[in-house]
Amino acid sequence: MAVSSEEQIQALIGEVRVLEAYMGDLNNREGLVARAIIETRAVTESLKALENQATTEVLFPVGAGVFIKTNTPSPDKLVVSIGSNIAMEKTKDDTFVFLDARLKELEGAAVSIQREKMDLANRLNSTRAAINRMVEIQQHQGPV
Repeated sequence: MAVSSEEQIQALIGEVRVLEAYMGDLNNREGLVARAIIETRAVTESLKALENQATTEVLFPVGAGVFIKTNTPSPDKLVVSIGSNIAMEKTKDDTFVFLDARLKELEGAAVSIQREKMDLANRLNSTRAAINRMVEIQQHQGPV
């Protein structure tokens, strides 16, 4: 049984909707990765700034918008979350190595998402062009 051109158009429109939803998901993932990159860079810069000062007064959040003023101890040992709700104590130098590795991993993920978005955009454009061609052919043929 042959598929009518109208059914083919409807199938392509369904495909476009799925691809657009996936593009939205990629945009969300890209935003999450971008925020994680910003946070990782900010933590690295903050730790470097703490290194250069003997004592620094900071605000420690305790929740519900409440902070305690306190002096920071020398950050010789830091507790680092390594994933799956597991944290381990690391030296300052090991923490910088860990953060640098995390940053490279995040930047790689960002590049991968960008590539995937470009491929998806090309596929969306070609599918939309196919729909337009089919609609144009259908209009030229007139009602059957």
